[in-house]
Amino acid sequence: MREAIRAPKAQERRLAKIVETGTRLFDERGFGGTTMDDVAASVGITKRTLYRYVASKPQLLLLIHERFLEAAERTVGDADSDVDVVTRLDNFLRAYLSVIIKRQRSVRVFFEEEYHLDADDRSTLVGRRDELEARLRVILRDGAGEGRLRSPDAAVVAAGIFGALASAYQWFRPRGHLTGPQVTKQVTALLLSGLRSGEAFAEPPATDGAGWSRLAPAAPANKSGGEPPRVPAAALRAAARLFATAGFSETSTQQIADAAGVNKSALFYHIGSKEDLLFAIHHEFAMASLANLDRWREEAGHDPERVLRHVIARHAVVMSTEWDSVRVFVGQSRYLSRPHAQVIEELRARYVGGVAEIVEAGQRLGIFRDLDSRVTALTTLGALNWMARWFDPSGRVDAATAGAMYADMFLNGLVVPVRVTAP
Repeated sequence: MREAIRAPKAQERRLAKIVETGTRLFDERGFGGTTMDDVAASVGITKRTLYRYVASKPQLLLLIHERFLEAAERTVGDADSDVDVVTRLDNFLRAYLSVIIKRQRSVRVFFEEEYHLDADDRSTLVGRRDELEARLRVILRDGAGEGRLRSPDAAVVAAGIFGALASAYQWFRPRGHLTGPQVTKQVTALLLSGLRSGEAFAEPPATDGAGWSRLAPAAPANKSGGEPPRVPAAALRAAARLFATAGFSETSTQQIADAAGVNKSALFYHIGSKEDLLFAIHHEFAMASLANLDRWREEAGHDPERVLRHVIARHAVVMSTEWDSVRVFVGQSRYLSRPHAQVIEELRARYVGGVAEIVEAGQRLGIFRDLDSRVTALTTLGALNWMARWFDPSGRVDAATAGAMYADMFLNGLVVPVRVTAP
């Protein structure tokens, strides 16, 4: 029996449900792990009916991307009213972050499944995304021209701000210790006013200070996850490059073997599955990062401001030298098995905790403002890790310079304080 023609509003509601369901399934299972049969069954319609609304899985992915961009454009557009430049910036930050928090699933799919889009569609969406960033660059340039905002390079600063805001989709929890509005308030305060309280650091006596706690574990953080397989360096590098550029689900073990210059049988001698390679990449990068953070904190001494500035600068440089691993670590964790994901999450939490410890040390000394240390650490790292999405080693700005700009942004804030002179 032929299905009755539905009224336009009913069709719109069904399409919205299809997009919502597709977003949930892509978020939970990944694009590669979801079929159109899965979508149809979850919506409660036949596959034939589903194809009347979306012709293919890539088209459904495109709809998800477009819906998120429409919401972001609408919300940010409403916030860009005719007010002073500092208020414009404040409005922009709050508006964009509110979209990220409210649409976490869509945002995750938007940033982590873009590999699967048609090249032309992807180019169009990137262009629309760049238009959003261009609005922010205009605000920063206007503010710098008026002497109201610190923005030595609007493009670099804007990219860092977008990273700081967008990365909230990875760590915000609706049932966490802070609500969405509270997180928004903390992040905007950090970006606008910075972490510094204005108080000077007093060097502690030589006998004081036990130093920073060691972060890099001597053994795996979770026994059930096990040690990663011992993978030849060439295979690990080849897998990281392919996962970073094509995506985990779209990369075959044969492609990895070919890129590494080994046969497939030799590759499987070292690994049990492609996921083992993904785990090995994550684990190697996480362990190296913790060792780096241990060293950076010791290098910079006891002054929390100097330590944080040094850590930000050094972390930025890693973003340029370990581009493939960073892209995989930031965007491909969803494909890890549960035991492996638990190991990586524990190592990731150690790194965030190590940065938060610097913030807390500064707060105890009164040189840092009373902002949530974990949110501060996550926001700062979000801006830095976002460099893997835009930084070009052959570009006009090197990683160390970008890191210095971000250190200034997070420590001093974007807004130049108004100096009141006595009459």
